[in-house]
Amino acid sequence: MDIALVVPSYSTLTGNSVSARRVLHGIVAAGSRAKVLDLDTLGPYIPNVLAAYQPDVVHAFHARRTGFLVRDSRPLVVSLTGTDVGRDLAVPDRREEVLAACRAAWALIVHHREVAAPLVQADPALEARVRVIPKGMGLVEEAPFEFRRAFSIPAEKPLFVMSGGIRPVKGQLRAVRALEGLELELVIVGPPLDEDYARQLAAEVREKPWVRITEIRPHARMAGVYRDADVLLNASDVEGTPNAIVEAMHFARPVLASDIPGNRALVQPGITGLLFRTDGELRESARRLAADPALRAALGAAAAQRAKTSHATAAEAEALMSIYREAAASMAGVPRPPALLP
Repeated sequence: MDIALVVPSYSTLTGNSVSARRVLHGIVAAGSRAKVLDLDTLGPYIPNVLAAYQPDVVHAFHARRTGFLVRDSRPLVVSLTGTDVGRDLAVPDRREEVLAACRAAWALIVHHREVAAPLVQADPALEARVRVIPKGMGLVEEAPFEFRRAFSIPAEKPLFVMSGGIRPVKGQLRAVRALEGLELELVIVGPPLDEDYARQLAAEVREKPWVRITEIRPHARMAGVYRDADVLLNASDVEGTPNAIVEAMHFARPVLASDIPGNRALVQPGITGLLFRTDGELRESARRLAADPALRAALGAAAAQRAKTSHATAAEAEALMSIYREAAASMAGVPRPPALLP
């Protein structure tokens, strides 16, 4: 079986690119073949690439950004990745693009049913296409990376890490302002996906030595980041099901996250981490975690156990392969004319 994975951006380290790499490895491990098609690189040529490749199934990450695939005749599987349903669906000139892509899909992949709730509310008929697959963890450490040492962070300082592209939806500015004056270190890890916001963030932290902004490449080095961190912080307004939270849980790190559907799917309040709604709750929960190593250890241990039992990469790959086979079988015998450039 041949699968085409269509991703908005593969070379930039985003949640979609991390997920696509994990899914790619799972497909190959299952004995099938796959190609990743990067929208940023190939753009309007993707239909021609599909015509040459002739995959059995096309798996798109992000309903709106890859919605042009509705013109292709191959079985389509769409992963709802966060902003497509959480934000674009509420924007009038984007809403129909999201709905069109979802209506054309044979299956809609989410990692928690609550993530698909706005879509089902918009079109109840789509509920039958929703498939819930717990997210796996594809982070594999290739070589030791001493994160604290690289950034000269003392071992006794509580270290909070935010992982994700720097853009308004991720809430980095909110976090910096809420944590001001607490006894902790904050490292923001991610590429500048919104240049204006990234400049604003850089200006905000210029006189704050307790905050650092960096990128970590390759992604495998994030294993060292989680190992040296004390808390993973997520302050997003909208999420699908964040890779960073699953990864941090595997490394037995507690999570402090905004109380939104994608985060609630992963964080059990008071068991594997803490959730917050207001900036005051964010500050108080951060203060509590920074001051209590025993609490961090207990939450982290529970997080690791949940990650082991509920977020196995092999189980995710097996479930996806089953969906691919069903999608391909549904189109057996149906002619598939080659896609052409518009």
